[in-house]
Amino acid sequence: MVGDVNECLRKIGRGETTLVYTNSPKPGPNSSFPSFQAALEQAGFQKKADDLGEVLTERRKLELRYALFHRPEQRRLRLR
Repeated sequence: MVGDVNECLRKIGRGETTLVYTNSPKPGPNSSFPSFQAALEQAGFQKKADDLGEVLTERRKLELRYALFHRPEQRRLRLR
């Protein structure tokens, strides 16, 4: 999934980017979050928030886990 994000960012450009991760607050659905976070950090993102929250609908309250990642504008070209 991070590879897909990096490919999209490459096509969009090197500008400032913010990414919001949302998922269930249960441990199972978040089992790959540590590797996802590590890959984003490797791509230059910094985690700004990681918390639990809720969304209220007309029928019920939905609990969720969210994380906010930010990458500043990329001014240097990465040459390989």
